[in-house]
Amino acid sequence: MSVTASPLLSLFGLGTANRLYLNYLHVTQHNTPDGGIPTIGLPGYSAPSAGTAALNHSGKVDTHNFYGTDSDYDDSTTDTATMRFEHDINDNTTIRNTTRWSRVKQDYLMTAIMGGASNITQPTSDVNSWTWSRTANTKDVSNKILTNQTNLTSTFYTGSIGHDVSTGVEFTRETQTNYGVNPVTLPAVNIYHPDSSIHPGGLTRNGANANGQTDTFAIYAFDTLQITRDFELNGGIRLDNYHTEYDSATACGGSGRGAITCPAGMAKRFSGHHRRYR
Repeated sequence: MSVTASPLLSLFGLGTANRLYLNYLHVTQHNTPDGGIPTIGLPGYSAPSAGTAALNHSGKVDTHNFYGTDSDYDDSTTDTATMRFEHDINDNTTIRNTTRWSRVKQDYLMTAIMGGASNITQPTSDVNSWTWSRTANTKDVSNKILTNQTNLTSTFYTGSIGHDVSTGVEFTRETQTNYGVNPVTLPAVNIYHPDSSIHPGGLTRNGANANGQTDTFAIYAFDTLQITRDFELNGGIRLDNYHTEYDSATACGGSGRGAITCPAGMAKRFSGHHRRYR
């Protein structure tokens, strides 16, 4: 199940040189994950050991089987708020400032089955009584991001060559908390007749959290040159400088890096709406 709300407000300036926009997005999802079914009986399947060779001839499982539990879930919530201000310096040049805050929270409990020889229990020689181990995959994480970008776009000519320039700066902070949770123990499941009416409960945080933060500063400039009506060149440069810090119950540390990217290309126009890029 998913619930989404996304109002957009244009506070002032529509049709003028100064414009302000506000946008908010909220998405909530409540899902039941499916960890899959055994591949027994499918082409290419081979029993994991000689002692379980009977599985090579026991037939496929019902594809409608569910090997999880009644407690399996996958919940997520996304909230994003955006504010953008635009100012037309002239007919060919516009400056924009965009600020965005976003938070994504997700937690889930998903049951998976383990088909190795050591995970199979054989109470009798009848494969209908055999069981496989189940394991609980868990996640409880919160991500936040705050970013601000100032961008200047302009179109102009130098002689007969047209320019379409985009340049700007960005500041971004990203944080993540990965909450430690207590392990969930699940009983084995019958291979051909799984019982999902198991209630191991939800996730319980244990305080063994992992936290990370990355701060990024970036500057960039790109230009598309209109050489002729049918031929364009584009290129630019972007410099990113970022610093990351991380700590957890088992490890801690920090690192900082910088990166420079210099994309370039050219375009051949074959018609009014089609181009070939290299």
